[in-house]
Amino acid sequence: MLSITTLAIGGVFLALLFQKLIYQYQRRKFARSRGCLAPTVVHRWPLGIDKFIESMRSFQMFRFCKLTHERHVEYGDTYELNVAGQVNIFTCHPDNVKEILTTQFQNFDFADRLGGKSDLLFGNNAIFTQVGNAWVHTRAMLRPQFNRGQIVNDMGSLEFHIKRMMSLLPDNQAFDIQPYFFALTMDTATEFLFGESVESLLTEKGGEPAKGTFPEAFNTAQWWISVKLKAGPIHWAVGNKETARSCEFSRNFVGKYVDKALAMDPKKKEGGKAKYVFLDALAEEYKDRTVLTDQIISILLAGRDTTAGLLSFVIWFLVRNKRVWHKLRAEILEHVGKENKPTWEVIKDMKYLKYVLNESQPTRLQPNLSVSSGLD
Repeated sequence: MLSITTLAIGGVFLALLFQKLIYQYQRRKFARSRGCLAPTVVHRWPLGIDKFIESMRSFQMFRFCKLTHERHVEYGDTYELNVAGQVNIFTCHPDNVKEILTTQFQNFDFADRLGGKSDLLFGNNAIFTQVGNAWVHTRAMLRPQFNRGQIVNDMGSLEFHIKRMMSLLPDNQAFDIQPYFFALTMDTATEFLFGESVESLLTEKGGEPAKGTFPEAFNTAQWWISVKLKAGPIHWAVGNKETARSCEFSRNFVGKYVDKALAMDPKKKEGGKAKYVFLDALAEEYKDRTVLTDQIISILLAGRDTTAGLLSFVIWFLVRNKRVWHKLRAEILEHVGKENKPTWEVIKDMKYLKYVLNESQPTRLQPNLSVSSGLD
């Protein structure tokens, strides 16, 4: 007689095998209906352990994007990779990317791929972690807050932080400018969102954020969330006390500003011409502390990292192309001059500036979100 344990293990195995066979049948049926070819399967070991280890090592060495590129060069535009038991299809084919991000965007739930991996930091109510109607509603609520006039008209604040950064740059020596850009965008983003800056430029001065500060905790939390995303279905095994501490610190820090915004007297908001503060405006739409905290942390991530990444890539390309550098400088001097501040109308008229920005980052040479995922 077989033991109950043996029967249970056998039953689980058969159930998983049956589930896998059904999944493979559904995939083949779907592929035939769309005229799709089967992707190249690149892993050799069971559960893709070989490629999983390779991916995690490359991520720790800050070369995951390079590894992804090398794999596409070796295996083609589209290939299949098992990540610790989870089947993933990687593609860089323009037609596939277009379908996923535009034509069939509603069929790919990007938030589902986060699957609890980012809840510690972003919560469950952020635009990055929502799907379906909840995502549509949040997008509709947030979009008006990014009114171009509200952002561009606060040039004084932006100029202040840029001048501070410029004063801190080393003279007559080579240096890494990216840490300065991350500190700059942390300061500008927090002032726009909270109404006051965390003063990263003054405390970091091109180095690592000081221990016990919000930028340090936010960086650490982001790192661990990224590791969890790479770990896929075994994300629960990734993390330590530092993960929980950094996420809790970041949420508590933002939560203090949320409490302040929720406690503000509506009459004070109406009176006078106080500067625009994103959180105060959002607090008029959302009254839930948790929802506000989730949304602000997500927007802070986008406002700091993507902007710092774009600035870094632009400078990286400009210093390697003097012709573009001089042409861009000539356009800025023509439209703005050395003393004037740019307005929204002036910025719109600077076409070459737009070309440089478009070519440097959003979808072309160096996209900030170089690897994106969705669950169909």
